Amino acid sequence: MAGLSRGKRLARRRRRCVLGCALLLALSCLVVPLAVTVWEGVSEPARPAMFSGLSLWERLQTRVWSGLAAAWIFSVGACVGSFLNVVVYRAPRGRSLVRRGSYCPYCTTPIQPRDNIPILGWLLLGGRCRTCRLPISPRYPLVEATTALLFLGLFLVELTSGGANLPLRDPAFRSGAVDVLLDPQWDLIGLCAFHLFLLCNLLCWALIAYDGHRVPATCLGFALLVSGTCSAVWPHLHPVPAVISWPEAWTESQWLIRLQTDLAGVLAGLAGLAAGTVIGLLIDLAAWGCPPVRFRPQAASGLALAGLTLGWQAALAVALLAGALTCLQAIASRTSRSVATWPWLAWLTLACTMQLAVWRWLSPWPAWPGPKSSAALLALAAAAALLANGVGVRLVLATMVSPPGNRP
Repeated sequence: MAGLSRGKRLARRRRRCVLGCALLLALSCLVVPLAVTVWEGVSEPARPAMFSGLSLWERLQTRVWSGLAAAWIFSVGACVGSFLNVVVYRAPRGRSLVRRGSYCPYCTTPIQPRDNIPILGWLLLGGRCRTCRLPISPRYPLVEATTALLFLGLFLVELTSGGANLPLRDPAFRSGAVDVLLDPQWDLIGLCAFHLFLLCNLLCWALIAYDGHRVPATCLGFALLVSGTCSAVWPHLHPVPAVISWPEAWTESQWLIRLQTDLAGVLAGLAGLAAGTVIGLLIDLAAWGCPPVRFRPQAASGLALAGLTLGWQAALAVALLAGALTCLQAIASRTSRSVATWPWLAWLTLACTMQLAVWRWLSPWPAWPGPKSSAALLALAAAAALLANGVGVRLVLATMVSPPGNRP
């Protein structure tokens, strides 16, 4: 009877979970757009440009399609996050990513397709394996939800805005998700996918570092190969070129101008790769010999990929941001024992996300490294990034290896 009652409770919990998700989807895609559209029709506010000349029914359709597009992007991101969980678990152990489906790490029982739905599958199972009933770590749905939010955030910030967050690039007029669906701009879609590839790799590497492993050479080589190839084939993926203004003597010949245009992506990628690798090696050198291995920066791999994807100016910017975040973590960990210590690659992932979100607005700022910054400012930013990361990493590692009673 106890087993039967437990089964009934689990079935009731599954039904409630499915019903709650269905209600949430209906609320986000149908009820909320309907309420907003009716309110706009009653109050007659200043209509946005995308709704000018549209009837109430057409505006409702536009909002519903926008909600469905956002839900689809969120679902794709959750599926990618599910694959990242597989990579984080298998790649450091040298296991194949494709030869075997998902399975329970305790009893090695294959996970059924109905239980392998991102986020929802973990909730339906109550956080336990269906076969052995041992607990499944909540990190799996958290990683899936984080990746889904990254996809949705970059979709809204970069794609539906027409690239309004990108520097040195005229933003295209976009009227939301419907315009993206009806009139797709493939160069902007490629840029968004290129940046999502960077963020997903950095998130995966941060989780590998958190588990106490080094980033496998295969993961690093694959990411650099894909990013380098895309940079060479599609130069528009680098909105900020390696050199903003060429010497006048170089622009007198037509073949030199054509060569500069053809090699724009290659030059930007190589310059970013070189800058990120050098700065990352110096940051790794600052933490050389500091235990534990779990929280060593591994900055050379992360900044190399960031520089190859975003360019060498942005590599300086994200290194400076990561150093500031690391120093804040060091201060917090020294003042409170309950603060979780995250690996440096996690702060680099957050720094790259912040840089992408406000890239256009940070670039003209004189005190921030950007495409129009002077050589003196860029050198000062590089020195500040090295100092902040070196001090922050040393303080974090010193806090971890010191006895709890000796912490200030």
